[in-house]
Amino acid sequence: MEEKPPRKLRLFFGIMPDKSCTQALRKSLSRLPSVHARPVPLVNHHITLVFLGSIDEDRIPCIKEQAKKVSFRTFSFLLDTLGRFKRARVLWMGSSEVPRAMSHLQSDLAEALKACDFTPEERKYHPHLTLYRKFNADVPEISLKPVRWEVREFHLMISESTDEGVRYRSLATFPAR
Repeated sequence: MEEKPPRKLRLFFGIMPDKSCTQALRKSLSRLPSVHARPVPLVNHHITLVFLGSIDEDRIPCIKEQAKKVSFRTFSFLLDTLGRFKRARVLWMGSSEVPRAMSHLQSDLAEALKACDFTPEERKYHPHLTLYRKFNADVPEISLKPVRWEVREFHLMISESTDEGVRYRSLATFPAR
């Protein structure tokens, strides 16, 4: 009997906004002018820490084990700036000052995942919340009310295609300690 190859899953580590952050985001983003682009659904709002890509399902135990080893304390940051990735055609919201704790969490996680044969990205980490895809205009000249984001945990997330589009779901949660 032939052995089936492992199922491939599209995975990433990210931080998800809590309820109060989501409400503040909704209120702040309501001030954005109408744009001709595809909005990212609120349920998919997140900030990626480490993108893993299409991964064999049998690698998940190693990934989870290494993530458990990453220690961090609760921290907060402000989403207070809008930007655009021109080539990717993305409008995003980010922080004008990335907290050291966030940079350390991201780099510590990327380093831990080397034990599972992952190579960290070479480019500088740029935490952002994607608001719109297929965005071809200039960044709107508007000042949004800053949104405070409390980070108490991070997640191993799966990206799943559905009839309504891509949805993200947490496979595991790793709390601050």
